[in-house]
Amino acid sequence: MQELPISHFFDLAYDIDRWGPESTTEWLKLWAAREFGPELSESVAEVAHKYSRLASLKKFELIETRTFSVHNYNEAEKILDDWNALAKKAQDVHNKLDKKYHDAFFQLLLHPVLSGANFLELFIASERNAIYSGQGRNSANVWARKVLDKFDVDAQLTKRYNKIWPHMMDQTHIGYVYW
Repeated sequence: MQELPISHFFDLAYDIDRWGPESTTEWLKLWAAREFGPELSESVAEVAHKYSRLASLKKFELIETRTFSVHNYNEAEKILDDWNALAKKAQDVHNKLDKKYHDAFFQLLLHPVLSGANFLELFIASERNAIYSGQGRNSANVWARKVLDKFDVDAQLTKRYNKIWPHMMDQTHIGYVYW
């Protein structure tokens, strides 16, 4: 999803006097209207803005099972709730868009949001599985199953993305250790 920040960067570079330091929200609404029509531009811009905020909490490649605490202050659950609420909002926006925008919205926003929510849930479930299996709890199996299910969701999202852009998402993207 680098098209969005690159587009923003070029618009800033083209007319630096037009865009001030507090203009990102306005720019996102204008971008959303240009790309997906004015009817849902505020909702599209809201999805893009919230995705950027959540994704910037920690780069995906730096997330580990213990990045967000499952023990303290419901941190993991709160962040996952934010991601899941955004995923629902993004899916709702996608469903309301004219079909001619579906592939573009999926590539630019829906896939990153759904994949981000799924990715985080996979790592949180993995941490719960590790904790509960270390304690000898049978419920560890529930969390192990959830991890496997989340890998299946990732595979489905990858397959869906690759229908639009063949082989674009074939590279390892969960648990990779190389650049």
